[in-house]
Amino acid sequence: MVAGLHKAFGAHPVLSDLDLEVPAGSLTAILGPSGSGKTTLLRLMAGQVGAMLETVGLGARLRASVRADVQEIFRRAGTTAVLVTHDQDEALSTADRVAALRDGTIAQCAPPEDLYRRPADPALARFVGAANLLGGVLSGGVVTTPLGALPLDAAAASAGPAGRVTVLIRPEQIDIEPNGPGLSARVTSYRYHGHDAVLSVQPDGDDETSPVVVRITGGPPRPVGSAVTLRARGPVFAWPANLPKALRRRAATDRLAPVVRSLRNGGVMGTTARLTGFLAGAALAASVALAASPAASAAVSSPGAGPSGPAGVAAPAAAVENAANGHLLWSRELNTERPMASITKVMTAFLVIRAGSLNREITVPSAVVAYVREHNASNAGLRPGDRLTAGQLLAALLLPSGADAAYALAQAYGPGLSAFIAKMNATARLLGMTRTHFSNFDGLPYPTSYSTYSTAANLLTLGRAAMLLPAFRSVVDERSYHLAAGSGHHAYLWQNLNPLLGHYPGAIGIKPGYTGAAGQCLLFEATRNGYSVIGVTLHSPGSISTPNPFDAIRILNWAFSQH
Repeated sequence: MVAGLHKAFGAHPVLSDLDLEVPAGSLTAILGPSGSGKTTLLRLMAGQVGAMLETVGLGARLRASVRADVQEIFRRAGTTAVLVTHDQDEALSTADRVAALRDGTIAQCAPPEDLYRRPADPALARFVGAANLLGGVLSGGVVTTPLGALPLDAAAASAGPAGRVTVLIRPEQIDIEPNGPGLSARVTSYRYHGHDAVLSVQPDGDDETSPVVVRITGGPPRPVGSAVTLRARGPVFAWPANLPKALRRRAATDRLAPVVRSLRNGGVMGTTARLTGFLAGAALAASVALAASPAASAAVSSPGAGPSGPAGVAAPAAAVENAANGHLLWSRELNTERPMASITKVMTAFLVIRAGSLNREITVPSAVVAYVREHNASNAGLRPGDRLTAGQLLAALLLPSGADAAYALAQAYGPGLSAFIAKMNATARLLGMTRTHFSNFDGLPYPTSYSTYSTAANLLTLGRAAMLLPAFRSVVDERSYHLAAGSGHHAYLWQNLNPLLGHYPGAIGIKPGYTGAAGQCLLFEATRNGYSVIGVTLHSPGSISTPNPFDAIRILNWAFSQH
């Protein structure tokens, strides 16, 4: 049992007044994002439990196989064990109890079913799994929501006897039909996974709210654009609508990043066992010691790098991975949230391409001129009233980084700007980009310089997803794009601002960006002898007029030298 635990590194608190009890013979999972303090907690608990496990660098299939074997062996032996993980599925499927660690303290410790169905607050609901958080009105144990009147979970007493509430409806609690009674909506994305399918559905006449996420098993495909009706099944969990903001999600990664680096450089006493291979046999009885994975530790570097990473990289946050399988080769501040400027437009293009109809003709709205002028934004020089296809506007978006093109595409594909931004954030969640938020469609610094942000890890996820789309790859690989004058539009010539194209052998995209707060940012991919790597640098030195490809070049040279 741990009570009132506090740990800090200099002026950086990591754990604060933390209480945790691990029942004898149980397998307890400590679940938290990178930088939450879970590894520090694990090391401080050394000697108090029979086995301590941290999963590192395992593929999904191997991880599933390992956790099944671990469960069986530990339960047969009656071993008291603690598993440290950032993987929600792993924690929920493996442990008897899950302790959700947030900002250095335990936000909730409960059996997996309770944590998933009855999380302590909306932020934890989103962290544990896909969640639809809707407004509702509670009266007499029934919550009236846009998806119908639903019974309240008996455990949700904290929601109060009556009044406005925030309602949790998991994707699998929603039934979808082609017609009939229910909330009318339209499918905006459809992802088939074999055992189930995950849909994003926008309610009709409500483009201001985020799409509803639905998980279905069986039934016919639901193509994008198809009309459906939605109905939810209770009971549902809820919290008072005025839940204190202190309980809602807040970003702590910038504060904890120096601590994470300290941990990685051996700044904490104790030994952490890392589960890096197949565990079997009677060796896993009452006490387990597993060797740390050198491959995993080599994937991380502090500033200055050295033998385990590229030297001379000035960007405070950067990463590179195998583009084919996502294996991380090296990183620095992988999960620190930072503004990423015009790399935002990769998500804009991704949504447009996934929506289809790239031959769709779009009239450039007159508002783009004032928009570009107001924000002093990079632009493609679009003329209001010109009629261009969505495919042509993608070139205007991605090559000269046209905010005017982003505006026109967002307006058309939302439809409406706010609806499009909501789709960007919904898609980020579906991609697993849990530390990303879009406040606009182009990465410009409004409403604040930091309101649109992401992480190196999340941007690599987005980059890999975008580069899988042939329509995207064919645009970002072009050094220039010339559109001759035609019926309905002027002539245009757009140059690609990517400083690597034509200068670094094998460079094939994808997107640079700059704002004063973001610095020089570059999401890039290159290939050599059939081997492709994708990387990102955030806040490299440089100004708006002096692009900085040198961090990316150093990273690419190092990555290819390791292959």
